[in-house]
Amino acid sequence: DNVQTALCSVPAQCPRVSATLHGNSTAIQEILDRVDHAFARLFHFKAVLHWYIGEGMEELDFVKAASNLHDLVAEYRHYRYASEAGFLMGRVPTIRKYSSSNK
Repeated sequence: DNVQTALCSVPAQCPRVSATLHGNSTAIQEILDRVDHAFARLFHFKAVLHWYIGEGMEELDFVKAASNLHDLVAEYRHYRYASEAGFLMGRVPTIRKYSSSNK
């Protein structure tokens, strides 16, 4: 529930400092899991499936997509538990400071 995106289309006037953060986290696993469950409910009742079949898709396309999503959630879950286990065993990842001497 804690995914946030912000976009400002107006550039800052004369910024002294600027920064960009691009994060990758296993927290997305929870959101993908909810999407997977919602899709499973809709697909079970074949809700709005006729619209997609009418446009040329096949039911097997949805089965494959659901399988891919399930595999992705499982992979994120694996990495999440592996990182938690490493943290509990004292293997905490460290971030090196970058300087011009770290080339």
